[in-house]
Amino acid sequence: MTIAAIEHVVIDDNGVPRIAGSRIRVSQIAAEYEQHGRDAEAVWKNHDHLSRAQIFAALAYYFDHVDAIRAELDASDAAHDAVVEAQKSDPRAQAILAKLKAQL
Repeated sequence: MTIAAIEHVVIDDNGVPRIAGSRIRVSQIAAEYEQHGRDAEAVWKNHDHLSRAQIFAALAYYFDHVDAIRAELDASDAAHDAVVEAQKSDPRAQAILAKLKAQL
């Protein structure tokens, strides 16, 4: 028996799994599925530039590597939170935010 390789997911030079031929990370697809509660078809419709097979391959990769993908999502969330906190104490960021709020 020969195992068929699925060529829709590649690992980039930084070790991040991505959908082949795109910049979309598997973790982005997994986040839409897991955190936003979208089913595979809804995720596919949200990324209409990708094929259904690419979305399902990304989800299959996710299910085979749940711990690693969740760790990537957690790290991304932590990095985002750190940026938000840094901006709270940055006077330039606060000035830009005040200007944006004034435009509303």
